[in-house]
Amino acid sequence: NRQSLTEKTCNKLIRVPDGVKIYQKLLTNQLIIIMRKHLLLKLLFVCFVLTSPCVKAGNGGYLFAHMRHEDYGRLYYYISRDAKNWTKLNNNERVVPDYRGHPDIMKGRDGRYYMIGVSEKTQNPVLWTSRDLVKWKQEKELSAEPFIHIEGYFTERAWFGAPKLFYDKDSDQYLITWHACKTGATGKEEWTSMRTFYILTKDFEHFTTPERLFDFQSEADREMATIDAIIRKINGTYYAVIKDERWPEDGVPTGKTVRISHSPNLTGPYTDPGQPVTTPYTYYEAPILMPQPDNNGWMIFSEKYPHEYVRFQADRMDAEKWDCTDLTIPDSRHGAMVRISEKEYKKILSGFKH
Repeated sequence: NRQSLTEKTCNKLIRVPDGVKIYQKLLTNQLIIIMRKHLLLKLLFVCFVLTSPCVKAGNGGYLFAHMRHEDYGRLYYYISRDAKNWTKLNNNERVVPDYRGHPDIMKGRDGRYYMIGVSEKTQNPVLWTSRDLVKWKQEKELSAEPFIHIEGYFTERAWFGAPKLFYDKDSDQYLITWHACKTGATGKEEWTSMRTFYILTKDFEHFTTPERLFDFQSEADREMATIDAIIRKINGTYYAVIKDERWPEDGVPTGKTVRISHSPNLTGPYTDPGQPVTTPYTYYEAPILMPQPDNNGWMIFSEKYPHEYVRFQADRMDAEKWDCTDLTIPDSRHGAMVRISEKEYKKILSGFKH
């Protein structure tokens, strides 16, 4: 039958041998199978991306406020959905031109955000506030007295020991921590004599007398120098994430690493710190503690100074070992992170060029 041996192409009859036609049919069937498989893979990939808590639009993300090595003490922003991929905001220029300090951002009882800077003119601490993390204002200049009147210790007034903030809902108080060195210490001794102090306030007008925050008892850590300590409360326990400011070259393996201590009480006593979170014999500082995007574990970002932040992670705060990832944030120094809502994420993106 001529019709069964032909195919109509471009209105012309072309004779096709039976064997070739069977082969064509087999190829066509295989092609359809492959296309269906690829379509299934594409659909699975799309479903994974849309349901992944790390990247799902609508879940907000992370704001990273930090300084840069080339512009020390000034404020810059990066933003991310998943704490892996970061976008530089405001064309990587200062986001608050007048801010000067070591940024640490806290959400207060009134829902506003707070951070402390330093006035170049008066060399006093300055309290900054914001409702949306886009526009900041100088709320008030704070008295330097609570920071500098520590018997036997000296707080330099250029940066006031990089003060950190924490609002404790249970006691309805604000905790401010900072580090100070022994009076008269210079050079290396200035840093090996650093200790962490704290004050409490309910209104940023009246402050308690400064006190030492840590009193470690083990022989190895009794004289541990501490800086950049942050306090966070998780499941009823207060955690202190601290930099061990001793030198590994002096026979202290934990020197220049980030370590964790904990306490049932805001002001301690805190336990002797655990093993390093960060890589030993590598200089780290300015730690940041954040929940993972899926809330199934924790991340500690730490400045591998002076040029980048490195991400460490674990499934729980008391993990014996934190994994060092290959996730870094380049061109960043001393900073803080805020977990932000979807509304805040969009507001911040629309408020700055990127």
